[in-house]
Amino acid sequence: MPWQDRYLARQAPLDGSGVCRTPPRVRVPDTAPGASALVSVTVEAQDVPGSCKVFWKMVDAGGTLYFPNRSGIFFDVQVTR
Repeated sequence: MPWQDRYLARQAPLDGSGVCRTPPRVRVPDTAPGASALVSVTVEAQDVPGSCKVFWKMVDAGGTLYFPNRSGIFFDVQVTR
């Protein structure tokens, strides 16, 4: 079954120390079974040295969570000077 109208939705924590700023959700391109999808997002990291993480899980256009028992994906940004 193809992925259509799917998004990566930001998971908690949404703000505070050590959290990057991103949109609340990012569209996943329609993707055929077995195919890869390239997803990009604008990230604003803190302006002081340290790290920040953002966690994402897949949802549909209405916000229904897919794979709720899975850990999702994340990225970790390191800010250095």
